[in-house]
Amino acid sequence: VEACTLRQRLTTISQDSFVDSSTFREELDPDEQHSDDTLIASLIELNVWDKISACGGLDGKRIEANLSSGEGQLVSIARLIASASNAAGSVVILDEATSR
Repeated sequence: VEACTLRQRLTTISQDSFVDSSTFREELDPDEQHSDDTLIASLIELNVWDKISACGGLDGKRIEANLSSGEGQLVSIARLIASASNAAGSVVILDEATSR
């Protein structure tokens, strides 16, 4: 497997997410490959859309949303779900997936 292919198929979801001034849209779809409906569907599936919608929706700033650590991880998983259709054989790495 080529290194480039491997890097494209690896997704890491950290216990401690990095929060910057990006919007939810930028975080969920940095390459602008997905429709709003796809992004919203992934957030609905993980039960975080209501909170994100109340904070400005996809154009709301993540830093202003005051998400819990767990909700931040769910946003990362939503990004993975949205991009799952583009990556066959993806590998997900979870940092301390069983921590509380």
